[in-house]
Amino acid sequence: MEDAKSVWYLQIDHRVEKILKKEGVIVLTSPEAWKSYEWTHKYFSKKPKEGFFVWVTKQVPFPISTCVTISSKDVEQRLTNLIVIEKGIKAKSYAICNSAAMNLSGTHVARGKVVLKDGASLEMLSVQTWGKEDMVDISYTHYLGKNASLTYRFKNFSPPKILKTKNVFRVGENAKVKTETAIKSKDSLVKIYDYTYLIGKNSDAISKIRAVASDGSKVYGYTKMVARSVGKGHLDCQGLVVDNKSKIALIPTLVNMNKNAILTHEASIGKISEDVLNYLMSRGLSEEEAIELIISGFLK
Repeated sequence: MEDAKSVWYLQIDHRVEKILKKEGVIVLTSPEAWKSYEWTHKYFSKKPKEGFFVWVTKQVPFPISTCVTISSKDVEQRLTNLIVIEKGIKAKSYAICNSAAMNLSGTHVARGKVVLKDGASLEMLSVQTWGKEDMVDISYTHYLGKNASLTYRFKNFSPPKILKTKNVFRVGENAKVKTETAIKSKDSLVKIYDYTYLIGKNSDAISKIRAVASDGSKVYGYTKMVARSVGKGHLDCQGLVVDNKSKIALIPTLVNMNKNAILTHEASIGKISEDVLNYLMSRGLSEEEAIELIISGFLK
């Protein structure tokens, strides 16, 4: 995690511990944004109870970071978040969500929207680390205006007991989106939903999923690419099953509603190569170390 001084929004349990203010970026709690800016009602379906609001109005040379943590037993967070990048602005953001201990049995529910106005660009990295008994449900919709660009990366190498993550991308004219989801599960139930809609002319999308299942994990990956206008999209889904107690199901779907659009996909689920494993062990690594090295390379 970044140094705490660089975090713009910090929430622990239900307490907002920090909001950083700088010219060009407005950061508020979501209830404050609802009260201060009537236009946010378009994106919030109702008045939020908690969560963060980030509005980038001018070009800034630094990334915007948010951190939401569970630190107490049986906490239930229910956040409604909104990120808006104004026209022509290029921005970077880091989102950290985690649990401070492995045995807190917390619940983290987040609903959010990311809005990129015409010509805006956003590089977004979401990193999550949870306890073994936590339950997490995350759902975001991303709106890309004309000529907008989004690179979205989601990493979770310590998932909760139950993880559901859903991302919807609505891609406008000449807009581009590239998404990467990497999850390493151990004794977890994981459901990944990744839906992309090519709405505008000449829209472009690439969606990648890398999932590892071990120690009895069950991982389900549902990906969909829908072309409603001229554009091109690609789904790339790969899974790695580490033991016979685990399961991965990958379900890619392509829907083409325009004769000039091009949609493609590739999907595979494999195992750890015995040849590679034996080679690494012959170089002095233990079997456990060799497996971890192979998994790390796969997720990268």
